Amino acid sequence: MKELPQVPLGQSSLLVTRLISGGNPLCGNSHFSVEMDEQMRRFFTPDQVVAYLHHLQQAGINTLQARGDYHRILHWLELFRRQGGQLHWIAQTASEMSDVFQNIRVLAAAGAIGIYHHGTQTDRFWLEGQIDQTREYLKCIRDTGVQVGWERIRPR
Repeated sequence: MKELPQVPLGQSSLLVTRLISGGNPLCGNSHFSVEMDEQMRRFFTPDQVVAYLHHLQQAGINTLQARGDYHRILHWLELFRRQGGQLHWIAQTASEMSDVFQNIRVLAAAGAIGIYHHGTQTDRFWLEGQIDQTREYLKCIRDTGVQVGWERIRPR
């Protein structure tokens, strides 16, 4: 198998493959239809997710980008790691958490190599004229020592 090209993540010395996997299908977020969301949720059981993560690694992909919720991705990554799996993880903040600052600290402690501020939340701040609120979240991410990202999604 030919090795996939890798690039440094931000200003770090960590190398990530230029092709990474997103986590939306694993969590049943198609951004297409409720029916497709439900199909993905039924398909991606914990065992299916762990198998998928192993397939990524076997294909030479070394990075997963997925939201930082506690009940799914952290559980799945732990199961994957217990089986010897090794992938880098770039985490999206879970803006529905009551304490996003705590969410950030948990994500960093769980091994995220980078964390980015959730785009839907960023857009909400932007539309409400409160974009400066993201600075505190970005500072918290920076304080954990991981790479910092900021996502903005086009308003619909």
